[in-house]
Amino acid sequence: MDQHTSLLSGTVHGAAVQAGTVHGGVHLHPGPSRPVRPRQLPAPARCFVDRAEDLRRMSAGRARAATEGDPVWVVISGPPGVGKTATAVRWIRSVEADYPDGQIHVDLHGDTARTAERPQEVLSRLLREVGAGPASLDGHEAAARWRSATAGMRLAVLLDNARSAAQVEPLLMSGPGTLTVITSRWRLTELAVAGAELHQLGPLDDAYAHELLTSRLSGLDPHAARGLAVRGGGLPLALHVIAAHLLARPHLTPDALAAALRTDPLTPLAVTQEHPVTQALDQALSALDGDDARLYLLASLLPPQVPLEPRLVAALTGFPLGKAAAGLERLADAHLLRPRAHDTYQMHDLVRDHAARRAQQQIRQPDRVLRRAFDYHLGHVAAAERLLCPTRPPQQRDHSWPEHLPAPQFAGERAALGWLHDRSPGLMALLREAQAQGWNDAGWQLVDGLWPLWHRLHDLESWVAAHRIGLELARASGRPAAVRRMLTSGAAGLTAAAHYAEAGQWYAQARGLAAEAGDLRDEGQALLGLGAVAYEAGRPADGAPALHQAIKAWMRIGYRRGVALALVLLGEISLTQKDIPQARTHFRAAYHVFEKHVDDPFDHSRTRCFLAYTHFLTTPPEIDKGMALLDKSIDYFTSEGRTYWYGRALEMKAHGAQAAGDTARARAYAEQALEAWHGRNVKDIPRVTAWLNNLHTP
Repeated sequence: MDQHTSLLSGTVHGAAVQAGTVHGGVHLHPGPSRPVRPRQLPAPARCFVDRAEDLRRMSAGRARAATEGDPVWVVISGPPGVGKTATAVRWIRSVEADYPDGQIHVDLHGDTARTAERPQEVLSRLLREVGAGPASLDGHEAAARWRSATAGMRLAVLLDNARSAAQVEPLLMSGPGTLTVITSRWRLTELAVAGAELHQLGPLDDAYAHELLTSRLSGLDPHAARGLAVRGGGLPLALHVIAAHLLARPHLTPDALAAALRTDPLTPLAVTQEHPVTQALDQALSALDGDDARLYLLASLLPPQVPLEPRLVAALTGFPLGKAAAGLERLADAHLLRPRAHDTYQMHDLVRDHAARRAQQQIRQPDRVLRRAFDYHLGHVAAAERLLCPTRPPQQRDHSWPEHLPAPQFAGERAALGWLHDRSPGLMALLREAQAQGWNDAGWQLVDGLWPLWHRLHDLESWVAAHRIGLELARASGRPAAVRRMLTSGAAGLTAAAHYAEAGQWYAQARGLAAEAGDLRDEGQALLGLGAVAYEAGRPADGAPALHQAIKAWMRIGYRRGVALALVLLGEISLTQKDIPQARTHFRAAYHVFEKHVDDPFDHSRTRCFLAYTHFLTTPPEIDKGMALLDKSIDYFTSEGRTYWYGRALEMKAHGAQAAGDTARARAYAEQALEAWHGRNVKDIPRVTAWLNNLHTP
């Protein structure tokens, strides 16, 4: 492949990250840094007794696997509250030095089938954690890619609260230096056939239960004991609630407590029974005041992937913001909630089970509570969309915002994108609730509003999965324009995932619907997509007619930005055909539109890069002009954390340096590009690597 055809456009497959410093090569511009190694294990239990035999057996199994060169898979099962997570965390921390590439913790929310995480979505998050970019849309391909990405790593993963072997199997690593620990209420014996070590935790014996309870709770008055009733860490949950029930009897001395632990029917040894846990949680609930009790019940109605935060609670309850924040703090103080990062909270699964049962009895119209949570998130999505996509025409967002709360806003683009990224599991869970509840308009609008998340972070599995749901809801709503939007933005995700045939079908459907409606803007968008699909599929000449048709449609309605985007793609096609004058003509025309008529700094900078590249292909090459244009674009990509295009611009600088005869500098620029893309699913990496291998330094 020669110089004219070795630098092609492509759909971005990498995540946008904050800018840092690029190490290696020529340090001319700061660029995004490598992903941080994950250290995600929860804090270890402060009081941890016994389990010595369990820890010994797990370590022995790990040693056997290491001797045989196998990955380590361990399943820790047992009843709710017996201390599965605490034991897993204690053991992984004891061997973490053997896993320097990181420790990842994933809550699979497997207490019910409704809340259980889908393996494909978990794979997307896992691949991003190790810097391998988004997952393939095909579940088997995504699982294979996860195994490939971790094959040479020394990595530990805790898959907490699994529901079934089928949920876990795609997430297992196969590298000899990897450790996967699964906790579950079920034995998951199917995994033993695949080679997993099974460890079932039983209750503590009398002596250790007494030691644990008295060391943690002795000397507390009954009120303080109740406050520790349902702490999620430290003491297994069932022991906490039972201890609180016993210690609520102020006449018990330590000796009487020891006797009660041996003889009382509410002994901690009975953790497999539902009655004592329920009774103790009922007691904890009765100790709350009315507003806090209501908050406790309402929180259980939300999907577990949705973090609790003061503004959300204020939206659910109608409380002032300060009162909502104080209520969350009191529930955390009572250990009915677990604090998370950024002033958010989460319910322990066992507590959620109890609260949900009581909410069914006491909360009327729970669907209204869920809808308020949905509207709260849709309001934030709309605010993020306005900030991150200012050139996108505003769309209707059907949600009710509480009058007593200020409208959602973000401090800047990175804050908005960070919120979308952090809330994406909860947003997907809420989308499925919208599907189940029949909130057709609001549901497809949520998908549409999440465009900046798909466009910037390229979570391909969620992108396409959300649009499949959104398309179903748009069709059910009877809104043709909504159907067209779901088809075109969903097809963009399918194109990014290299599902070209299906993407072409979606674009063709959108074009037909737009033509039927006489909507030239939407018809042009579908035509642009058809041109892009042909180009990405390796048939660039087949895409040109659709692009010319798009330009013709958009010229009729004065949609200049669309015209410029089509011109850029035509310029890229001309590059593949080695028609440099025609490519430069297209790029110059597009650049003029962005320079004079359209405020779109990203596509303006992207177009500037292509125009700069053509300067290196003239005879003689115009090196200084091209480099100056690229430097200007690099400044923008760096400031915005646009990792993919930062690397592309550096790759173009490498070609410029080569054209100038400076092979050493050309190599340095190309290495910087690869460094910027390190650990991300950027399909340009093989091309740049091959170019480097063929670059001979004098």
